[in-house]
Amino acid sequence: MTRTLRWSIIALFAIFLILFINLSTGTTKAAADIDWIDVAGEGGTSILMAVWWWVLLAARPAGKVSNFIISGIFLLFLGSLQDTLDEFVNTLAYGFSLPDAESIMMPLGMFLLTLGLLFWKEEQKVIDNLLLSREGYFRDHRTVDSLTHLADIRYLKNNITMAFERSKNSQQPLTLLLIDLDDFHSINRRFGFKE
Repeated sequence: MTRTLRWSIIALFAIFLILFINLSTGTTKAAADIDWIDVAGEGGTSILMAVWWWVLLAARPAGKVSNFIISGIFLLFLGSLQDTLDEFVNTLAYGFSLPDAESIMMPLGMFLLTLGLLFWKEEQKVIDNLLLSREGYFRDHRTVDSLTHLADIRYLKNNITMAFERSKNSQQPLTLLLIDLDDFHSINRRFGFKE
């Protein structure tokens, strides 16, 4: 079973459980008692949390960091969903009201999300260092001609510039020797580029 499918089943189960508990243990409020601004705000937050959760579930690779982030956002979503349902249903089951559950889910979700973000920061440092080392490797090797595997004109220009600076700073003479082989093209054709 894929991670996305497993999480989707858990999410549907949790949503239906919250709806079932609300509707079976509570009484619905009259339309006049519903605060529609709260419904819009809390319901909109629930929807956005669900979208965040789904995007992260689809985008993040499986692992500890993802588990913390996805679990944290999921608990925030459930707490926000419960907060929205409180606008429609008065609940009190066995002395423990569902708003109390919301008060537990929200801080626990924030805690897990915070842990996930801290671990994500550490994960990103590792990725950044890897990218820097690859960039350094590319920078060091980009002045090499792909066909001959010899240094190209950029390498020559950089080294000539540095050599002139060293010569100037050390007050030492500098000699540059250029060799021009006539008809080198025929040598390439006769013996091949590799030779």
